[in-house]
Amino acid sequence: KTVAEDKHGGAWFDHEDCNARDFLEQAYQSVLAGAKELIIFSFDSFVNGHPGHHLLIQDFEKLAALAEAVSANPVNGPAGYKPPNSDAGGDLYLFDYIGMFGVSLIPESGYPEDAKVVFLPSQAAADNDILAKIEGSLADGSTIVMTTGFLAKAKDGEKIARMAQVRWPMKGIPSEVESIELNDSSYMLKFPLKMDYQIVPDGAGVVLQPSVKSSNPFLVRNEERSVFVINTHTFSQEDFSAVGEHLLAPGQMGLVELPQKWANSIREAFHMQNDPVIDAPARVTVQQLSDGSLVIHNYNQEAVNVTITF
Repeated sequence: KTVAEDKHGGAWFDHEDCNARDFLEQAYQSVLAGAKELIIFSFDSFVNGHPGHHLLIQDFEKLAALAEAVSANPVNGPAGYKPPNSDAGGDLYLFDYIGMFGVSLIPESGYPEDAKVVFLPSQAAADNDILAKIEGSLADGSTIVMTTGFLAKAKDGEKIARMAQVRWPMKGIPSEVESIELNDSSYMLKFPLKMDYQIVPDGAGVVLQPSVKSSNPFLVRNEERSVFVINTHTFSQEDFSAVGEHLLAPGQMGLVELPQKWANSIREAFHMQNDPVIDAPARVTVQQLSDGSLVIHNYNQEAVNVTITF
């Protein structure tokens, strides 16, 4: 939207590869993103019918009311920096998966100088002036959350690593985690959690680590300057090519299978001062409108408890 500006009019989605609920959720996601129009592909699919049609008709008034609310009070949240035409590396679709932790990222094509929380995925490494911009944000008291992919590729990466209090260069060591130790028990993940790099703290505190025996943290923090490094791997172009996929996610993600304690810690890294604190499992999205109201959506297959502290 920050690239197209006024040319951005609506959202497009189709019937393919989705059940009735998926079809309706595409409409809600589009409206929450600020779409003024919904374009549904294609007429042939309407003629042949789809189980999502009656749900869309049933909820149309709710969608219209939500669109009016979002238009008057747009969604607020941490800024996610993605320069135009930038390479995602192993962070493809990462914005979507971070959203599944109740973090409502606002995509920005230009560096968000006024944002209180700035997310820097691999795409942000395309900005050759990123060091000075990070320094400016930190001087203003903002929080920086960066991925290992960004840190490995960024210009002046060594200086940025010192800010984050981790060793540089980042060593590319792909790994998979199948279980996480929680207190005295082991939490088995339905799908492996993938990490692309080795994080070696050099003053940073470890926030999340799969086990006491693991030498590779998932999330670390320089508490003095509020800089987080998250050890992510969603998908790369190689992952898509390996299965011949072009659009849909090429595999299941352990990232959204993480236990609630981990989900809360990830939310906390992105938390903006004075915002409500969310205690919920993964796959619960939270959008806060500028008037303070909240839109909460449970994408799990079962009912869950969500606690909100104001």
